[in-house]
Amino acid sequence: MAQPTASTDRDLASIREARTLARRANEAAPVLAELSQEQIDAIVDAMAAAVTPQAEALARLAYEETGYGVVADKVQKNLFASEKVYKFIRPMKTVGVVAATRGPQGHRDRGAVRRRRGDRAHRQTRRPRPFTRS
Repeated sequence: MAQPTASTDRDLASIREARTLARRANEAAPVLAELSQEQIDAIVDAMAAAVTPQAEALARLAYEETGYGVVADKVQKNLFASEKVYKFIRPMKTVGVVAATRGPQGHRDRGAVRRRRGDRAHRQTRRPRPFTRS
């Protein structure tokens, strides 16, 4: 059997770290599910505010870690996410009923309702009345 190389060791450490982070995120999901819209907004605001001034440093770290890409392009990607995407998602409602559609007769209760529960959006629907012609 071949001896592990520094690259293999780094890969294994990366996999272990990814699993640890995924486990922590899974544990945090129920806590996030109980937060109010204002609390979620504050978290998103803080994330965007923290990333924007560090866009270049994060781009350099990503390049150094992977050896892929162009630092200037990574800076633009980071700024796009921390500024443009942030401005797009900031007004969105993410807690409680986030969207409701109207049924065939325009009744709200006949349409589908999407609710956020934990880290997944669930779709709840009622069966529509059968269509009959008079």
